[in-house]
Amino acid sequence: MKHLCQWFFIIIYSSCIAGCLTTPEVVIGPQNFLSTQPFPGYQSSGRILLANEDQKYAGELKFNLSKNFELHIQIFAPIIGTLVYEVRANHEQFMILDFGNQKYLLEENISPIRHEWLGIDVSLDELSWMIWGRIPNSKFQQYHGQMISQNKIQLFSEDSVLLMTLSPNGLLQSVQKKNEDATIYEAFIRKYQNVAGRLYPEKIQITQQENRGKLLLVMLDIDSGTQNSPLSFQPAEGMTTYSEE
Repeated sequence: MKHLCQWFFIIIYSSCIAGCLTTPEVVIGPQNFLSTQPFPGYQSSGRILLANEDQKYAGELKFNLSKNFELHIQIFAPIIGTLVYEVRANHEQFMILDFGNQKYLLEENISPIRHEWLGIDVSLDELSWMIWGRIPNSKFQQYHGQMISQNKIQLFSEDSVLLMTLSPNGLLQSVQKKNEDATIYEAFIRKYQNVAGRLYPEKIQITQQENRGKLLLVMLDIDSGTQNSPLSFQPAEGMTTYSEE
């Protein structure tokens, strides 16, 4: 499970706060590039593909991210539809449920845990921008944003820099996350779809150069603004922790 979850990066946490590697001047870009609305919440079904140089895994997906940034992902085996894994996360906690082995992990949502179990660090904020295809103006200022060209934005977190490329109408096209030493990941939105008169990403691809990892999300049946029940961090009955192996 640990090896598989190394490629299943999507769990995540928003540790980004004001502060940065350097101290750039805050420059507000054209308003059509930035959404004046907060993240409304999101749910979708779809498909997931995870691959690296040694293995490949494909499955069905149910994805929920509330407006309060509570993440709930369910992964099902293809064709037969058996629930295989669940990932649950908020700003404080991170949980993996492994139904095949009746094991679970519950830890504080911090960088070492994400690195050990997910293999890539994508915050809840970053994930919300990718699935929404937009960057809220409030986050642009919170992350000390800079417009560095007509279609490129830089955002600065506590220990990394995000370089984002936008389309002419302000939709997110790519994200590159770097620290002082290396590129952490690169993400590309390959296709948008029209949902109730608004464009949302349909295909999101994330790659990690270090281990040649690749993750492809295909989002279908999108419902934005859905209100979800509060997230539970109670394991399923009969499960034991990985530490009890």
